[in-house]
Amino acid sequence: MNHPKTLIVLIGLFLLCQVGFFLISREIEQVSGSSQILDTRFSYTAAEANRILTDLGEHGRRLYYYALTIDLVYPLVYSLLLFYLLQWALSGGAVAPPQLLHRLRFLPFTAAVLDYLENSGELYMLSHYPTGIAGAAPYVSLATTLKWFLVAGSVLLLIVAFLFRFRNRPA
Repeated sequence: MNHPKTLIVLIGLFLLCQVGFFLISREIEQVSGSSQILDTRFSYTAAEANRILTDLGEHGRRLYYYALTIDLVYPLVYSLLLFYLLQWALSGGAVAPPQLLHRLRFLPFTAAVLDYLENSGELYMLSHYPTGIAGAAPYVSLATTLKWFLVAGSVLLLIVAFLFRFRNRPA
């Protein structure tokens, strides 16, 4: 790793975001009885989105806004962290990994773009609740599903890159 300080900062920011999400999720659960938010689901229908936002109540929806402000930084943090880890994992080993793996190291940034699209849609649905949900939910849910596929793909790619790096270590 050429920039260990960068990695340490990214890990710190990642953990800080996780703590923020945990605290806001706990607060949402205390005021609404439900900690379920759209961002953490794999997919949902307009009816499910409406039920979740209704169950949150006014105060819970306001707290959800706060969670989305943390989510302004989080996609950048996790995509950079995954990119740096992939860059490092793909740079070692006795045998160079296939070129395709090097190209796929940018996958986390695509997930981040989808995360920002998802967050924008969630902000729209929150600010236009309850009337704005039906039209926006299918598109926001699609962004959510694609985001989760790409995040999972990025983590899987990282595992493969680590296996490749350590399997092909020079003796």
